[in-house]
Amino acid sequence: MGTDIIETYQSSDEDSELLSVLWRGLADQDTLWRKLLDVLEALGQLEDTFGTVSGTQKVVLARDGDVRSEQWPIAELARRYHQAREAGLTTVMPDGWPLPVRAFLFLPPGVERVEVIRFDLPELLEMGPMRLSPAPLPGPSDTGYTRWRTEAAPGDEETPLFLELTGELSELARALTLRVCSRLDFFRPSRFGGEPNGPHALHNLRHLHAVMARLAERTSGQLVPREPLDSGA
Repeated sequence: MGTDIIETYQSSDEDSELLSVLWRGLADQDTLWRKLLDVLEALGQLEDTFGTVSGTQKVVLARDGDVRSEQWPIAELARRYHQAREAGLTTVMPDGWPLPVRAFLFLPPGVERVEVIRFDLPELLEMGPMRLSPAPLPGPSDTGYTRWRTEAAPGDEETPLFLELTGELSELARALTLRVCSRLDFFRPSRFGGEPNGPHALHNLRHLHAVMARLAERTSGQLVPREPLDSGA
């Protein structure tokens, strides 16, 4: 049984984005929404390697100068979009909002616990262990790493890893962006304090890059890295 512990900092002050996937050249809202639905379908096909995406998508709605936003369950996006267009809404645009992911992450041999510590306070504050459940790989691991699934903490809808989908149709960009995010430094080669992270960070970041590269390939998107893949402890 593992006895080692990994500590990870949590901060709302740091940029949460780890990497993103971008789809450019979208002609209009219908094209953008078709792409969004294709992306969610592809994420469902990658569930066995990435994890389960859930939650609600924030959508900005506008007509005749009246602007409001709604939260749409991702399972109802196609129906809700068509209803909005039939109702005469001229703008129906996905706006960034955290989509929870019951994501897979990997822990080094002997580690079964990740302690979360708040970093964005005057003094470090221990928040307790990250909620994890075992998710064994279907076959033996060449690295000795074990696979786990993340869960949201009680009373907190935001999971350790989450997604944000944002659309834009303007003179500057005609694109859909998927941001892969975390408020933890667990997935980063460098800690929020600046010191190098453990090898688990690079292992997990490389896994995220591999999964998102597959998503980009399946949906004609572009992977946009944010963190280096050639550093770490």
